[in-house]
Amino acid sequence: MDIDIDLSNMDNQQEKEKVIIDTLVLEINECVQKAQIDRGAIDFIGVGVPGSYSGTKVLFLINVGIKNFDIGEALKNRYAELGFQEDRVNIVVENDGNCAVVGELALGALRGVENGINLVYGTGLGTGFILNGKLYKGENNSAGEMGHMLDDERVHAETKTSVKRLRENISNILNLSETIDGIELVAILNRIYNRDNYEIIEEIDKKGSKVLEILNDINSQEIRNLYETYKEKVVLSLINVVNTFDPKRISIGGSLSYFIGPDLEQIVKEVNRDCYYKKNQENRDEINYEIVIAKLGNDAGIIGAAMLEKYI
Repeated sequence: MDIDIDLSNMDNQQEKEKVIIDTLVLEINECVQKAQIDRGAIDFIGVGVPGSYSGTKVLFLINVGIKNFDIGEALKNRYAELGFQEDRVNIVVENDGNCAVVGELALGALRGVENGINLVYGTGLGTGFILNGKLYKGENNSAGEMGHMLDDERVHAETKTSVKRLRENISNILNLSETIDGIELVAILNRIYNRDNYEIIEEIDKKGSKVLEILNDINSQEIRNLYETYKEKVVLSLINVVNTFDPKRISIGGSLSYFIGPDLEQIVKEVNRDCYYKKNQENRDEINYEIVIAKLGNDAGIIGAAMLEKYI
């Protein structure tokens, strides 16, 4: 289950915690009923969280404003309501970026890879590392925070590679009252770069998008410049990852995976140009690593959370 909860209008942490647990219980019940699973056979729940944790306690969710929330204990207190046996169902909490890389390792773009990385470009930049076939979490369960790398202006990498911020900036250029969503972003980029747009236009037409009204008039060099700068920041983040970890394969996930495909070949060429070991090997045309599009999209974290026991 991919659960989207709006906590932006809540200031009280206890209120936020209650909404989170109420929603989890509701969604778990619905999931079990739809799948027609015997509740007595369930022995594991994986929970992905966008922040740091210790055991089943969430230490800090910076984008949610929650700290020191034992989500595992709170969920266990509702086991009777769920029809679960308290001594049977184990809860594992993990960073959502780590959940996503486990999903791609198990069933996606990193399948069969011993050393791989999944980069999730979305609201921020989430990262998960697979080293020697296992999830690498670091000494304090905090490995993979590549989004918090700083440039010389002390700006986080995830600030400059955020797809959410890209959508907001393009919306401002177009003087739109609401921020464009992912499919509208694809339509705009396709229009600017003269790519086939027929199926995308059909999709945004069905949803009554206001972008459709202005699409044919969009010819903004400003948007093109913005997007080219954005891609440069993505390239820099990939170069840093390749040079630091020397992986076999990098998968690009999150919202970026839905529209970066046409630019991937050029991005790989630019990463190769500044790849340390390619600069220092005799046959510089030989490629010893891969950069690919993640296969599981936004479902990677959901699938990975369900398979954590196997890879941690």
